[in-house]
Amino acid sequence: MIIIKNPTKVKDTFDMAMERTGIDQQMDKCVEEMAELTQGIMKARSMGVAFSHNVFEEMAHVRLSLDLLEYWLPDNSDRISKIYNKRIDDWYEFERRLDPKAGDHS
Repeated sequence: MIIIKNPTKVKDTFDMAMERTGIDQQMDKCVEEMAELTQGIMKARSMGVAFSHNVFEEMAHVRLSLDLLEYWLPDNSDRISKIYNKRIDDWYEFERRLDPKAGDHS
């Protein structure tokens, strides 16, 4: 999980970006960042490593892009959270079916 050391700075940065650009430009930027992450992962895998500094950097860029889009669409934050949590629940159940001992914290 990401630890944000200065939440006010993040909010201020997102506000400035919102004033300077539109949602379409930020969505394009998010697509670009996701493509760069994909390229970074593929390059790292071709070199026989799971991750590289570039992959971590692109993961941060993608996360920031997604966070910015969510910040711009606050009315949809709850909707995104519900879908996210549903996906986690489904994934958890899938993993439990594959390994019934998984998730047993006793």
